[in-house]
Formats: sequence, C-alpha cells, structure tokens
Amino acid sequence: QQQQQQQQQQQQQQQQQQQQQQQQHQQPSRQPDDDDLLFETARALPRVKVPPAPEPPDMDFETRRAVPRIAVPEPPKPQPQFAVGDECSVYSASSGGWMRARVVRAESGTVTVSYRLADGGEAQKQLMIDSENLRPA
Repeated sequence: QQQQQQQQQQQQQQQQQQQQQQQQHQQPSRQPDDDDLLFETARALPRVKVPPAPEPPDMDFETRRAVPRIAVPEPPKPQPQFAVGDECSVYSASSGGWMRARVVRAESGTVTVSYRLADGGEAQKQLMIDSENLRPA
C-alpha cells in the first residue's frame, strides 16, 4: 500500500509539473491598452512609445482649426455723403415707417433733414450720418 501511495504521489507531482510547464508556455493574458494592439495570433509585440506631434502655435486646442491670434479689424463702412438739398429717407417712429426727406443742413458727422408728416405737417430731425434711421434716397 505504501508503494501505491508513493506512486500516486509521484503521479500527482508529475501532473502538477506538466501543468506548470503548460502554463509557462502559454502567453499571459493581457488587457488591451490604448498604445498597443493584441492580435489573434497572440504573438509578443514590442511596445513602442511614439511622442505626440507638437501642435503648431496658431492652433485652437478645442477645435483643432487654425485660429488667428490677433484681432482682425473690420474694414470701415463707407459713410454716405449728404449735401444740402439732397433727397433721402428717414425713419419716423411717430409715423411708423420710412418718410421721404430733404437735407437742410450737413455738418461734420451730423445731418438735419426736413420731411412732411402724414397729416400735412412738417418735421425736422438731426441724425448722425451713419444712423440706421437715415439712408440715401
């Protein structure tokens, strides 16, 4: 019986050794990382760190589009030129619309216009030359 027990122990030890050898020959299971790839062939692949490409200095990091770093001034709007006697249109809030008018005074940056109201009366307004309420006829 002792011999049988010894034989069984030897068999168990051999089985354990065989299992250990098999485990050593198998590839260890790895979790995929962002910087390496696992293939179905399970071959060992060296990991190579690739430095990220440097961003150009004029890139916006959120949109990855070229964004100028300086303020670009808008071109000046051409200002209309008005002379005494010119016809124009003026917006009248009291009349609720655009009215035909005539320039009666033109000074630096301001214009005085005269226009007829719907009831036949006459009104005058002084406006800045670039006012939204004044436009050439």
